[in-house]
Amino acid sequence: MRDARPSGSGTHNGDECRIYQLTTTIGGRELAMEAYVDSQTNQLRVIVAWPAGRENRDGPPIAELRFVALNGGVDDSKFEFAESLSEDGRIGKVADRQGIVLLRPKLNRRWTLVCRPARLRVGDQIRTDVRGANAAAVKLTSGATITVGPGALAELVSPQIIRLHYGELQVVDGKTAGLEIRGPLSGSIRPDNDNALHWQIDRERKLAVVANKPVWLLGFEGASTNESIGSLITKVDGRDVPLTIGYHKVKVEIRDQIARTTIEESFVNRTKIRLEGIFHFPLPQDASISGFGMWINGELVEADVVEKQRAREIYETILRERRDPGLLEWTGGNIFKARVFPIEPHSEKRIKIVYTQVLPLRSNQYRYSYALRSEMLQKTPLRELSIEVLVYSSLPLKKIESPTHAVRVEQTERSAHIQFSAQEYSPVRDFELVCDIDGQSTDVVTIPHQRGDDGYFMVQLMPPSAEGNWQREVLPNGKPLEVLLVCDTSGSMDKANRKTQAEFVA
Repeated sequence: MRDARPSGSGTHNGDECRIYQLTTTIGGRELAMEAYVDSQTNQLRVIVAWPAGRENRDGPPIAELRFVALNGGVDDSKFEFAESLSEDGRIGKVADRQGIVLLRPKLNRRWTLVCRPARLRVGDQIRTDVRGANAAAVKLTSGATITVGPGALAELVSPQIIRLHYGELQVVDGKTAGLEIRGPLSGSIRPDNDNALHWQIDRERKLAVVANKPVWLLGFEGASTNESIGSLITKVDGRDVPLTIGYHKVKVEIRDQIARTTIEESFVNRTKIRLEGIFHFPLPQDASISGFGMWINGELVEADVVEKQRAREIYETILRERRDPGLLEWTGGNIFKARVFPIEPHSEKRIKIVYTQVLPLRSNQYRYSYALRSEMLQKTPLRELSIEVLVYSSLPLKKIESPTHAVRVEQTERSAHIQFSAQEYSPVRDFELVCDIDGQSTDVVTIPHQRGDDGYFMVQLMPPSAEGNWQREVLPNGKPLEVLLVCDTSGSMDKANRKTQAEFVA
């Protein structure tokens, strides 16, 4: 910059400035740097970095450095960041998906299949396959949620700006988050209310309103739930009424990337009548259910996980005996549900659920996430929330912290105890914990497990990368991929699954 000559002039915050430009390469990425210097005082005002070759200045730059003071104290209010920003650069995540959903980062040529909740950054594109029930729910750090329909392509310009290139999408809480929807050519729309709105790109490639809720969206919502911490829906005077949550306790045990989450929560029946309800719980996409139970007459009764039709048959039999059935039923997608009876008047129904998941290691770091954001809790806060995490590691722990909540951490060389608690609490963000390992893990990790007389083991393989440890689960640009498809051809596959398998292979 010292040897650069002015390339032009312009204004910055109303002051006349000379503009200096320089193209440089940092970390293998070509950047266009612009510096604004005050014409009167010759003092630097700002340096901005943009992707080289990008003429338009749509959306935020890659980086921006502002000059705020010279040899003087600086007001702390100068150092602020938007609520929609996060320290790891993400602006949202794929919270739920159905069918085939693809992700492509900015400047990447290759698409990556989304198989688990994926972190999203500025410039990421979400694409859904056109054949079949394919959709994705994206939660943005701005507070809005968008649902991308089949055969659609949506680009995340910023936490507040979504560009729909083609297809359909739904917007929830768009006005509250200051969201703006743009079409592929020109023009934009800001949602004018807080309810869900549906948009599509018409034949003229313009944004158009979808009058009625599309069929694909009804199907997607039937296999998902907005209440990430679970809900208990009852019938009161013929209406579906969700019971408010009393307390919500989460205990997590992490042993070398294997996380076991135990949730205990209560639902409050404030009516004068005995109720029957259905408990819904959305399991994380990468988790497996390992336990479910309810307190009946003050005693914890463990439940069985059975097939859907068999669950209904058992339920009807037990219901005739006026007993609590305690059956957990998989309804498709990542949603589990259980029929609950009886829910006594002016009482709390206590429920326990346990699941296990593997936390991928990226750059000697793994993350644990627990979904807390809930529409219901914005209206009726949790009476009590407690989250306790125990971490045990065979490798030394470098640092453990939560980028989302003020937690208490007690750490030793190979273990840690993390706590968070609150009363009358309405969560505005999900809970996250980041664990940094001090030292290089091996490329192959074997984890044994014994249950009774049976033995199991899990093997984790760290894929090689020319750039060392990798952060995001996206395919790098490079040579064409060689793909090996391993297909289940056993008799356990029914006709519908066989057809889906054949279509995917084709």
